[in-house]
Amino acid sequence: MKVFIAVLLAVVFSYSPLCAYGEYRVATVDMTRILNESKAAKAKRRELDELQRKAKSKLEKKKRELKAFEDKLKKGLIKSDSEEAERMRAEGREFARMLQDTEEDLKLKFLQTNKKLTKSAVEAVRKYAKQHNIDLVLDKSSNTRGPVLFGTSDADITDEILKELNR
Repeated sequence: MKVFIAVLLAVVFSYSPLCAYGEYRVATVDMTRILNESKAAKAKRRELDELQRKAKSKLEKKKRELKAFEDKLKKGLIKSDSEEAERMRAEGREFARMLQDTEEDLKLKFLQTNKKLTKSAVEAVRKYAKQHNIDLVLDKSSNTRGPVLFGTSDADITDEILKELNR
């Protein structure tokens, strides 16, 4: 789809009356690299990793408690119809909900963070393009198979965008 759009843009620009009056300046940028290498992205990744580590630690502790109870139940130290057994089954259900909620929370935080970082990166690209009279900037990220099939390094503004974002 992106390739189709890029070809369509090329066709439109080639038949545009403006082409007769001047050249278009086109640049490429590797958005994946920007979203992975900017200082803000690295800081947010560390923050998310810390949240994940804390959540994992909390879940592991609860899991060990439930495992210890299960071992007591298997050894016959606790009767399966006792109040303590019922309480632990309830805690097991609560653990499953906690696990699901934690996964959803972390996923949501990741998506929110990625959205903010992407918005900031796009704004930096837009600002850079205006300052340097660039008419069109295409994403050349290799993992998204963007619309750029070939581009020289002279057209790549990724390093300049990273410098802007890291100020």
